[in-house]
Amino acid sequence: MKKIMMAVLVVGLTATVAQAAPMTTLDIVSPSPGNWEVYADVSLDNAGLMMFDLDVTGSGGLTVDSSLNESPSGAVMRLSPTEVLSLGFYLQRSGGVNGQGIFGAQQTSYGNEYEAVLDALVIRGVGQTSGTFTPPAGTVEILSPSWSHPVLLASGTYTGTVGTLTAAEGEASWAVLTITGSWEGPGNVEGSDVSGDSIFIPEPATMLVLLGGALVGSLIRRRRR
Repeated sequence: MKKIMMAVLVVGLTATVAQAAPMTTLDIVSPSPGNWEVYADVSLDNAGLMMFDLDVTGSGGLTVDSSLNESPSGAVMRLSPTEVLSLGFYLQRSGGVNGQGIFGAQQTSYGNEYEAVLDALVIRGVGQTSGTFTPPAGTVEILSPSWSHPVLLASGTYTGTVGTLTAAEGEASWAVLTITGSWEGPGNVEGSDVSGDSIFIPEPATMLVLLGGALVGSLIRRRRR
């Protein structure tokens, strides 16, 4: 019986020392007023994000009041024997409603014998390239995960009009799966450094538009006088 390692269990294992520690860079954006999204990019070649723990906070007048785990996940059914297999970041939590402890983890057997169906194939390139999972032979798709690059990890809402939103690593370690050769393995689990990100609301460009509108309005009022 193959030993299936869980991401939450393998982070502490000794891994092959790399020339440079893998870096995961976060990017927090506000696509529209009151909403936020956090994306991640993995710097090391041939590495896929395997586990993350994310905190999103507001300050200076902003409060994060909801969060949703957006990390890619899915499922397939093995045809013989009949068995549902979870794929991607199937270990998920949203951290409640305040943006704290947004967590995701994948399972992998890359450290042992490679097994295409049991491994979370969505791990290939997550954080480095966009993609869509294709069910392997002998399985039928139930939910097929897809992902963007950088990969969307979480989204949510905030209250307030002026202040700062910050995305940073949480209490749990971050990890990537590094691959030698092709994405078919074998691979090695390594810890990842995390570079957080902050954004000021409203963004400078938006602030300029608001100030410009206020200036035009002031000039119009003066002319009417």
